[in-house]
Amino acid sequence: MASRYYEATPEKCRAILGAVRHAGKIGKVGIVCFAEDDETLSGRENAIYATVVQQPLEFGFRSIEMMTKILDGDRSMIPATKQILVSDYPDQEE
Repeated sequence: MASRYYEATPEKCRAILGAVRHAGKIGKVGIVCFAEDDETLSGRENAIYATVVQQPLEFGFRSIEMMTKILDGDRSMIPATKQILVSDYPDQEE
């Protein structure tokens, strides 16, 4: 698969899917969407290569959890890079 398109909204993802379908490039162009939408999650016509889905409740929970620790004086969870990735949480289920 030489060509790939990445998009952030379900509407734009569907528009790209329509354009790829219209061009007869299903299977030749991979589409990656950043959306939790039934149509994109279904991998419509096997043209949507992947979807990226956020976890807003988890983000909020982890943020409050970290802020509470910081307010209590514990800054041990902040890495030197100041960047925390989801994969940094070993207790998170796959």
